[in-house]
Amino acid sequence: MYYAYLLYSLSHRRPYVGQTKDPVKRLERHNRGMVTSTRIYVPWVLVWSQAFGTRAEAMRMEKWLKSGVGR
Repeated sequence: MYYAYLLYSLSHRRPYVGQTKDPVKRLERHNRGMVTSTRIYVPWVLVWSQAFGTRAEAMRMEKWLKSGVGR
């Protein structure tokens, strides 16, 4: 399974959208500062995630969420 997910920065009030195989481990990586693009916005909370059968499907959802329509 692959997941599209939405995080929210408690300190800077901004969202982050991504895709992963394990949203819980990915959240840990974000909060430990191991993701360059999000480290300055720690702490993050997982707001939403949805499971997909393939990575391609999860990536399509991620792209849609990042688009003007998905926001």
